Amino acid sequence: MRCLRRCAANRAEFRGEYDTRIRCSKRIPNVMARLEIGILGAQILRADGNTPYGRRSSKDDLSLSEALLSGKRLLARRLWRITLIIIAIVGIGFSFAANRTVRELRLTHAELRKRVGLLEVEEANKIAITHVTASEDMIPPGVSKAHVWQYRIYIPPNYGPCYQTKQGLVKADSPQGKGGSSTNWSSPQAEPMESLATMALIQTDDKWLLCRTTDSGSSSSVLPSEMQFDSLDDLVIEPIVEQGQTLVFDVDEPICLFRLREKELAKDRRGNPEKDLFRGFAVYLFGYKHQDAYKAWASGQARSMKEALQ
Repeated sequence: MRCLRRCAANRAEFRGEYDTRIRCSKRIPNVMARLEIGILGAQILRADGNTPYGRRSSKDDLSLSEALLSGKRLLARRLWRITLIIIAIVGIGFSFAANRTVRELRLTHAELRKRVGLLEVEEANKIAITHVTASEDMIPPGVSKAHVWQYRIYIPPNYGPCYQTKQGLVKADSPQGKGGSSTNWSSPQAEPMESLATMALIQTDDKWLLCRTTDSGSSSSVLPSEMQFDSLDDLVIEPIVEQGQTLVFDVDEPICLFRLREKELAKDRRGNPEKDLFRGFAVYLFGYKHQDAYKAWASGQARSMKEALQ
């Protein structure tokens, strides 16, 4: 008797809640609400075998099962779509963060490469040269004005770098000319090395000095007072390599690291133009073993260093 009363109470409770959920679901179409209604209907069927609106039939069983299955599938699809959306949002966020980091690293790499020069050495038995941006910290205090050029140089084994500066009257395509010169050299080393070469025009008082500094030594000389370097626009400047480039040379090849000259031919004391000579200076690099061939070319005894080597 007690069991019958409990079943009747359960049926009444389930039916009341079922009717309430049906009315709410019509106003608020929600997947979870529909699924709960289906579950309540199943509980009523288990309680007395009747639906809230009459005796259960086989058709009612099939409709209820389909409703439950449809609700579960719809809920699963909704959850899967929500999961995909969350994954997409997280992926987009990571993508933006990664792109920003890569962009910042590229800017940093470009700035460092500009400052110190990226020396790309692909052939260990050849000379490689790259441009380095000169900083203002390199200019000593008390200097009125200065122009600075720097290069990083890869020196292969057994090369022995020799640097020569020629100032006065120079040619546009060779170390030949008239005027003074200075040379520094290093003995060949069994291991490769890197060298930093700096050429600078420095104004002190009313004079302009030409300074060259390398690992093997340094030199400086006073340039003619007729030459003014306040502006370089009217001069021909020929650096060996531009910013961002790396050039490669054979060890038996003479290398003009830097040449600066006037555009017009120099004139002698009578005012006549000098043949193929310009006022300016040039800095050359060559190997220790090829000093004799370079000197023969620079003195005019040979038309080229290659000819002097034969």
